[in-house]
Amino acid sequence: VRLEPPGRHPVQVRIRANLSLSGETCQVAVTDITKHKLADEATAQLAAIVNSSSDAIVGKDLNSIVTSWNAGAEKLFGYSPAEMIGTPITRLIPSERQHEEAQIMSRIRKGESVEHFETVRLAKDGRRLDMSVTISPVRYAGGNIFGASKVARDITDQKLAANRLRVSEVRYRRLFEAAHDGVLLLDPATCKITEANPFMTKLLGYRRSQLVGKELFEIGLLKDKAASREMFRKLKRQHEVRYEDLPLESQGGRHQEVEVVANLYQENGSPVI
Repeated sequence: VRLEPPGRHPVQVRIRANLSLSGETCQVAVTDITKHKLADEATAQLAAIVNSSSDAIVGKDLNSIVTSWNAGAEKLFGYSPAEMIGTPITRLIPSERQHEEAQIMSRIRKGESVEHFETVRLAKDGRRLDMSVTISPVRYAGGNIFGASKVARDITDQKLAANRLRVSEVRYRRLFEAAHDGVLLLDPATCKITEANPFMTKLLGYRRSQLVGKELFEIGLLKDKAASREMFRKLKRQHEVRYEDLPLESQGGRHQEVEVVANLYQENGSPVI
């Protein structure tokens, strides 16, 4: 029979002396506290994770009073835990958005979570921060809700980048539409036209719908399919191809000499000509 070595368990020991007519005795009570120790360790680990998070993690009661404030919240908003704990979370909310807190807490009291809610909050120095916020109810062991846990992430840079991208796209579209050069966009995988600007449709005498889906030789640019495919092969090697004095025939039969410059580049991770 194999005997396993004795296990080790954290215990709590209580010793009480008893004095009686028969003499002095000692009563020892030993309680296994393994579960308590594991719970304490799990709580300590969770606290360490919360405090080391770069996101702002904030606890508040059902009256929106801050009960916990991690290092991420201090770094993001500029307030120390001593400045925030015991004060209303509404001090971080701009005046025009104060109604949001009442709406959020109404949902929390019903046991609902609020996920990835985009809003604006105020830092200590007055800066307005674009935030993505997730708020969840916090419950007692019996299930009753006593507060809320909020995780807030600063998306200010992300929003600025998205705005810059939108501005860039608008500018590109305006240049594309107003350019006095014919511009075509092509799909390198199919060698077919995906977009044409107004000047190109005027130059060729086609409507845009007649150009999209066609290859270059089909619209009178490049003499045949072989020449079109050769251009695509060069583009894959060189990323730029230039043709001077290339004959172009419009839909109406008008002949003219044009210069063609083709570039291969990436747009949203996909190759475009």
